[in-house]
Amino acid sequence: MMSTLTIDEDVFSRILAHISDSQTVYKLLYAIPKTHDFFSVALRRLLQLPVYVDTNSSRAAAASHQVLDYLLRDSEWMAGSLRHLVCSIEHENYAPARSVAGEDEEEDNEEEQHEEDTVDEEGDGEAEPDDGAYIVVADSPEPEIVDLAALHDRLPVFFKKLRNLEALDYHGRLGLPLSPPLIEALAECDSLRTVAVDTAFLLKLQEWGEDPDSWDIEPFLSSFGPSITTLELRHVCQTMLLKLASFGDVLSTYENLSTLKMEIMEGFWDWDGRGSPNSGATGEYKFPSLRLPALRRFELVVGDLTISTARSSGTPLHLFDCTRLSELSLRVRQCNWYWFEDTIRIFGGLRPAEFAALKHLEIKDVNKYANGRLNWDHVPGTQSSQYGRAYPGLISFLYELPDLVSLWMDETVLLPTHFSSPSSFLSPEDGSNPEEIHQASLLKIILWRLESLRVGFGIMKHTDVELVLSACDPTKIRQFGFEWAWDSYERAAPLSSDLLAQLARFPVLTDVHILFPRPGTQVSGLPDPKIDDLTLQDVARIFACNGSVCRVGIGSSVVWERGTSGIIILVSDGSCAPNVAVSSFFHAGYLAKHRPDEEEEFRVYDDNSFSLRPERSEEIERLRDLLKNILD
Repeated sequence: MMSTLTIDEDVFSRILAHISDSQTVYKLLYAIPKTHDFFSVALRRLLQLPVYVDTNSSRAAAASHQVLDYLLRDSEWMAGSLRHLVCSIEHENYAPARSVAGEDEEEDNEEEQHEEDTVDEEGDGEAEPDDGAYIVVADSPEPEIVDLAALHDRLPVFFKKLRNLEALDYHGRLGLPLSPPLIEALAECDSLRTVAVDTAFLLKLQEWGEDPDSWDIEPFLSSFGPSITTLELRHVCQTMLLKLASFGDVLSTYENLSTLKMEIMEGFWDWDGRGSPNSGATGEYKFPSLRLPALRRFELVVGDLTISTARSSGTPLHLFDCTRLSELSLRVRQCNWYWFEDTIRIFGGLRPAEFAALKHLEIKDVNKYANGRLNWDHVPGTQSSQYGRAYPGLISFLYELPDLVSLWMDETVLLPTHFSSPSSFLSPEDGSNPEEIHQASLLKIILWRLESLRVGFGIMKHTDVELVLSACDPTKIRQFGFEWAWDSYERAAPLSSDLLAQLARFPVLTDVHILFPRPGTQVSGLPDPKIDDLTLQDVARIFACNGSVCRVGIGSSVVWERGTSGIIILVSDGSCAPNVAVSSFFHAGYLAKHRPDEEEEFRVYDDNSFSLRPERSEEIERLRDLLKNILD
């Protein structure tokens, strides 16, 4: 006899709280009658997921205006349900009025007037506004016109409705900044704890060697800044950093701020004026103290040149007192597009005692010559297959961290330069360099302490994996990530049984991540992810080898979970990497996707690159259509 299970609104809400995919919630909403009590529960869950307003295109801007129309027209509960808002008040072709360097002001005015007259004659006779709210592309015959200011100016009223907003992500580098009127309105959002914001704005044509315009941070600091727990500052230039440091007395009172994320590769810093400028500071630049007293987590996007020297003070890791820091993440990028620093020496100068509380360290270091691993026919040793740099002093630094239990590396961060594999390093031959033997012994001690490991030994065969895992405590390791040597095995062969035998030895292992997908495979985006059969077989074999494994990832944010009755569920296809709905352990590695215009070619997407500008039009229109269906 079958029994039925009755659930109420509270139970249904708790179930939905575990669903972070908006498309799944949309399907539920269209399946539930609007008059049913569960409909409002599902709608509330949808609005708790990230909601977007965007001016990236006229289509996105129009849909964003309509979403605001509905949310402002409705009673308080819809807007009050929003938890995470992403505002992009920018456009890649945005170009406010610009002056021509070196020209006489009168000549500039005459030229601008002539251009305006020409536009009027060729257009519909209506003059364009001069407030910098329109896109103007000089060499485009039919530039797209999007009124950025129109949406920007509606936000203060909208923000005041968001009484339960918890997180704001504001993009305006190619448009309009988070202005004082917006900050004043946000000050009324008592639940706001997470803010991410662009701090540099291309509002004018910069002089050579001049920093871009910087965000006026004082209104933020003097209003709701002290209540923020997580702050992300993107596109920080020297001008912005020094401005921030000038408020040291204020920042020293920020006891609630526990997480700071910064990207410090904007502007010219201490560039000497010779050759092409670097993205970010040199290794000699002395960074000021921000005097933040309570940081526990620090995520830094930094140029390789900036951390190329060994110093005991003045580095970007000395922006604040690190003695309380428990999590540190470094994303190392190239300061110059045409070359990269091959040696990162910063750890050789740091004092481990200043980082004694560190439990988690992550280094993502993907340089531009890794693309060759996408194909079976790449030639080892050629430029297309080069990767990795040396990190002298890192192993000694790690050894002195008594609480370190999580180590996430990629490329060859842990492998000294002249070693070709972890086997040659961890199993030194008789007569090897004593210092290298000492470093290998230290690393084995470090590995034995760990609970979570993404190993930075480069491409590994099953013999390398065996050697690394033999240095790990099988009663501790819960997560293991690595780059597999696909080209050392048959192209169509299933995943190595020798590898699976190693993974089977760990009784508490829950997450396995292969950073780079099988060459020649790809995962396209929603709505129809295309997973090749060999990859599915690989995933199934990993689940089958160890019953404790709950999640398997192959590539960046491509994750399967073990379901009931042997079912394997794809929970993230990598189309929105990094996907916040899955563990950050899987926010690494690579994902090869077809180019939209050339289907046979591949492009690499990795989690350590500047994000591609997402197209949100369809997503915003989907929300608009739902609200229209409800309210009209």
